[in-house]
Amino acid sequence: MIIVLAILFLWNLFLQYVASVLVSDIVTDSTSAPGSRWSGLHQPNSFLSMFPWIAVIGTIFMYLLVQTCNAYFLPSYFIFFSALLITIGTDWHTFMISRFVSLFLIPVGVLLSMIGMLPVSPIESIIASIVSYGALRGVSSLFYVITKKDGMGEGDWELFAFTGSFIGLIGNWFTITVGSILGTLFGLGYLLYRGPTSTEKMIIPFGPFLAVASMLFILLNEKLSLLTMLVATF
Repeated sequence: MIIVLAILFLWNLFLQYVASVLVSDIVTDSTSAPGSRWSGLHQPNSFLSMFPWIAVIGTIFMYLLVQTCNAYFLPSYFIFFSALLITIGTDWHTFMISRFVSLFLIPVGVLLSMIGMLPVSPIESIIASIVSYGALRGVSSLFYVITKKDGMGEGDWELFAFTGSFIGLIGNWFTITVGSILGTLFGLGYLLYRGPTSTEKMIIPFGPFLAVASMLFILLNEKLSLLTMLVATF
């Protein structure tokens, strides 16, 4: 157990190092533009100053994955978890999500479903990606029309499409529901801690909550399936 945890922790440190490199590129590119909304972003000198807590959380999630996941699906979900943990690191600190760990991995999810290494069909993988992207983009556009403010960004749409390619429509329904609950609870906790005067400056990235909810779906999938079967019997 200790050896497995140590290996997983080292892997998660590597993932967060990758995230720090992506953060460095994002911050440099974004802050160089005049009037950029990200001009106040802080670029850390070392990834160890900002990412170790994500590595710890990632180690726990991956250990649970190794202990509970079907061995045949484990390689696919290991890739999935790795991409999501990098996403948490970049989105939490820059409010941006790299396409290298979201949009560009959708074909990987479709391919893995085609060769039977994911418990979703290729058709479901493709449909889930398209529908998820369209749904989140539609909600974001409606939010902008009503409030004249940006809500979810394009990175969130692409992340949701990516998760759909791996866990399908049902998985993404769970992801958006649980992710919204987690984000709301975090926001409420932030308000209680900082006070209501902080609402004008409060910007909370949605991507990390979507990522955590997606990982929870996989970890709880078997129990959720049993619960669905029990509900269907009544």
